[in-house]
Amino acid sequence: MNNYTCEICGNKATLSISGLFDDRYGALGKHSIYTCNSCGFGKTLPGIPRNKIADFYSRHYPTSHFTVAQVTKSVHIPSAFRTWLSGLDCNLYLYTKPREKVLDIGFGSGVSLLAIRQLGGIPYGIEPDPSVKDIAKHLNLPIHIGFITDNPFPKLKFDLITASQVLEHEPDPLSFLLATKKKLAKNGRVVLSLPNYNALYRTVFGHKWLHWHVPYHLNFFTHKSLKILVKNAGFNIHKIRTITPTAWTVWQLHMIFAKTKEGEISTAWDTIVSGGDTSQSVFKRRIYYILNISLEIMLTPINRIIDMFQLGESFLVELIPIENKS
Repeated sequence: MNNYTCEICGNKATLSISGLFDDRYGALGKHSIYTCNSCGFGKTLPGIPRNKIADFYSRHYPTSHFTVAQVTKSVHIPSAFRTWLSGLDCNLYLYTKPREKVLDIGFGSGVSLLAIRQLGGIPYGIEPDPSVKDIAKHLNLPIHIGFITDNPFPKLKFDLITASQVLEHEPDPLSFLLATKKKLAKNGRVVLSLPNYNALYRTVFGHKWLHWHVPYHLNFFTHKSLKILVKNAGFNIHKIRTITPTAWTVWQLHMIFAKTKEGEISTAWDTIVSGGDTSQSVFKRRIYYILNISLEIMLTPINRIIDMFQLGESFLVELIPIENKS
């Protein structure tokens, strides 16, 4: 394929990067990114078709590795200062208000749903990966395995709908937002986080950028392409800024030295997620911990400055339906 027609604005997109593969979980296949010459939207091809997502994620994504105890232990509500300092605003459950019905799309292991409940909200979840059903049942969490376009919870409307790092996974982002809008209560709002295709670190790290994450990430939005998409779906962008979690940048630095081959599960990524190789001595694991803390201290002020210039890793976006705009 020499070119691709942008699904956001209809203009020509051209090949910008090729030969990318799953450098975390070992799925076979190489993928390319096509970038629109007009709005800057990026698309992963061939990616994963919608009808294969559930099976693909259940085989490769690590959700199935979580236990009820791990999920329960992971629930933590940081202070406002800690949230800002460490770039934790991407944890969208933090926007929950007491007594709100909250629909979290792509809830992963279930930590976000428990956090919503802890903040006084009434949580509901949507997740395509069937691996989480047993955990959700054990924790008494109302969930739908599938997609927002399935019209889950048909009798309910929601005060807040969140989708944390989800829109980049969605094969049809316009249909996603249209279906989301239908589930909103009067005066409801949608809060999204998603990678920023114009992030400074994408330019710095090139092929090793953490958020290529193919084939799971199918879409890459610029501010311009995101504005076009949400308008076509009947929304206005009420607020938008970028946020760069410090932990992401630490992971990025670890991953640039990883030498994963296509079809291999990355031992480097496992080490990052688990907080150190558990097969190593206590001394080596402590060194790993001290290294990470030192990197966080160094990177935190840099990331906050990058975010000031809207060049951070992730967009944080609040949407309201056009008809609700005062």
